[in-house]
Amino acid sequence: MTGTVVTIGGLVHGSDNAEIHSFVLSTSQSKKPNVCYVPLASGDYDLYVELFYQQYPTTVCQPSHLNLLRTVDKNPETHLAEQDIVYLGGGSTPVLLAGLQILGLDQMLSDVLARGGVIAGDSAGAHVMFGGSITDSLGDGLQVFGKGLGFLEGSCAAHADDIRRQMLAAALSASQLSGPAWAIGDGAVAAFSGSGLVAATATDDGSVTRLYHDPDSGLVRSTNLEVVRLNERSAAVGSE
Repeated sequence: MTGTVVTIGGLVHGSDNAEIHSFVLSTSQSKKPNVCYVPLASGDYDLYVELFYQQYPTTVCQPSHLNLLRTVDKNPETHLAEQDIVYLGGGSTPVLLAGLQILGLDQMLSDVLARGGVIAGDSAGAHVMFGGSITDSLGDGLQVFGKGLGFLEGSCAAHADDIRRQMLAAALSASQLSGPAWAIGDGAVAAFSGSGLVAATATDDGSVTRLYHDPDSGLVRSTNLEVVRLNERSAAVGSE
């Protein structure tokens, strides 16, 4: 992987999440990148598409979206080949993964990364970047889902809270999921490149926790990462 994968634990309700989206844009090498939103996980939900165009206006990028469940008005392979950033929206993790694989977008997204592009995703869009996740999309309550695109090593729990972190640790201990595992809270972002984690940032109280097997004790241990607060990051950029 030569590009960048941006995993967002979840967007903050009641906020425009402008700082998160500004961070996503900053990971591209293009000053005004082509950004394509894929709303597959939400069933091509119109409201999410409308919000995307509000959050990624033409003043800062060249936005587009790709519907895959209803009328498909673009050739996916041709369109994605033109993108600097592809953003996978939230919704159902298993539906998103199955749709991407059935339609061949798993390889198209891999091609985006291979040429140095950015794949970003929130919630389910973050989950599928890894090899497995903790999801509430399989029925009643939270469950272990041991599948993903595998762009990133290990597993993930988006919307991370104490319950999800405990489930993630238990799944690692039982070898239901592979490590390292990342618990990414709402408003938190973990960005990865070929060298591994390159940025951990968050709004307000968002957090990123890394869970891993300790080879000496055989136990699952966790490290709360020091995150850069996005409002502090924005202020620092503005003062340059």
